[in-house]
Amino acid sequence: MGPISFFLSAFTAIFIVADPVGNVPFYVALTSGYTRGEKARVIVRLILFTVGVLSFFAVLGDFIFSYFGITIPAIKIAGGILLFQISLQLLQGSRPRTKQTKREREEALTRYGVGEDVEREAIALVPLGIPLFAGPGTITTVIIFASQAKSLNLPLLLPLLILAIVGVMLFSAVILIFSGKILEKMGDMGTLAFMRIMGIILAAFSIQFVIDGIKGAFA
Repeated sequence: MGPISFFLSAFTAIFIVADPVGNVPFYVALTSGYTRGEKARVIVRLILFTVGVLSFFAVLGDFIFSYFGITIPAIKIAGGILLFQISLQLLQGSRPRTKQTKREREEALTRYGVGEDVEREAIALVPLGIPLFAGPGTITTVIIFASQAKSLNLPLLLPLLILAIVGVMLFSAVILIFSGKILEKMGDMGTLAFMRIMGIILAAFSIQFVIDGIKGAFA
């Protein structure tokens, strides 16, 4: 796999799992009543926090698993199964349960819908950062690509992975800035159609991860 194809694959997979378009309705609900300045600060904090969390796992994730004796093929197989589960939920038009349950969503809306300025902007960390943008699925995806980069022994690939993370979050920021217009234009049917298309692509990625993991395990 060349650097360009690696970057595009990583960017696409992380974007699908992070699902910024699917997060738009929740972001709009959480920031209802916020001023433009408060929304801007929330988005900036969200970008910095999510990039930091995902980059941490990109650099140290496989070391953490290695400490517990978990091999790279095992990470790929387990991660592929998790991502395939998420893809099935996207194909069915529902939000991945690895992100947030209905009860957690209601509690978050109640908890973070009002409050002091500092607390209002804390939604950038929880629940927007974790578990919506940097949830288990996104972290797993980053770890898989990081392990792939290191197994190929190409020093350029890991910085490209971090660049893909930054790119996804900057693109997500643009989507959140225009979230109101996007929600209005797409509507429920448009959002469902987009989720299903992303689900098909993610399913293909997840199966490939499992295949690569099995090959690595028996190599």
